[in-house]
Amino acid sequence: MRRKTFIFVIVSMIVLFTIMPTVVSEGAKDGLLLWFMAIVPSLLPFMILSNILIKMKVTKYINSFFKPLFGIIFGVSAEGSYPILIGFLAGCPVGAKTTAQLYKNKDIGREEAQYLLTFCNNLSPMFLIEFIGVKCLDVKRPFLVLAVAAGSAIINAWLYRVMSAKKKCSGGIAKVEDWRKDKKDCDIKKDGTSDKNYPTMEAVDESIGESCETILKIGGYIILFSIITSIIEYIIPVKYSIIGCILAGIAEVSTGVMQIAGLNVLSGILLFNTEMKTLITIGLCAFGGISSVAQTYSVISDTNLSIKDYMTAKIRQAFIAVVLALLVFRI
Repeated sequence: MRRKTFIFVIVSMIVLFTIMPTVVSEGAKDGLLLWFMAIVPSLLPFMILSNILIKMKVTKYINSFFKPLFGIIFGVSAEGSYPILIGFLAGCPVGAKTTAQLYKNKDIGREEAQYLLTFCNNLSPMFLIEFIGVKCLDVKRPFLVLAVAAGSAIINAWLYRVMSAKKKCSGGIAKVEDWRKDKKDCDIKKDGTSDKNYPTMEAVDESIGESCETILKIGGYIILFSIITSIIEYIIPVKYSIIGCILAGIAEVSTGVMQIAGLNVLSGILLFNTEMKTLITIGLCAFGGISSVAQTYSVISDTNLSIKDYMTAKIRQAFIAVVLALLVFRI
């Protein structure tokens, strides 16, 4: 049934692409420009350098430095510290890709990898502060947008640990010892790369190749979802534009929040003021959009990590972020 539904959706999209070629072309152009002008310059260098550090086994020194702090806040093992750092700095899907890579190398176990996915794969600080805080929301203290996003991720991580512990009927929250045991019992077959001693240029060459492959996949998803948001914007009447903007944001967050920033009135329901825009925008940013979920799936698809659990965690984080925004911005 699921396969039939998927085929129906694909066929429907092909029909829509055929009857509205101009809309599709504009959406594809917008997605391509977003990918080429913003995503590639900001993510590709992080991906290449991160891969090099992992292959050259430099991450163990980074882990030893950040382990005391991240161990207290997140309860992760030493090896789990690096995905948190790179994930919060570089954003989605670098955090997920790094987590998946360490899991495939058997540096971390499945349970810890799934846990890391719930909070280390968010929109980048630069995107949240400059694009969301300054350009879209025009708030006086744009760093508060980043604070809410980071805070919601931390709270979400804590809730995940509590719920995981309850499922095991052990009480309390998951501890570092649990991750170590999980690592020993890791059920994914080691891919043979973690014990390899890479010559410098081989590490660089492989890192560039793997990162370019990943960034091309991300570009494909961005273009596809940009087309979808263009179709949504085209078919929904102007008087229901807020619904279209929210749907666009759920599909692809950057396009949706830009449209929300330009709205003045929530048609026939209530005044769509700055405060309401802030809440909806921050909620969408915490979720990240279905496009980011698809990008995340593309980088974890060769593991047995659950995209369903990841998506559930991101929806939960969106609600947490809205509550935090109510408190922080005193709406």
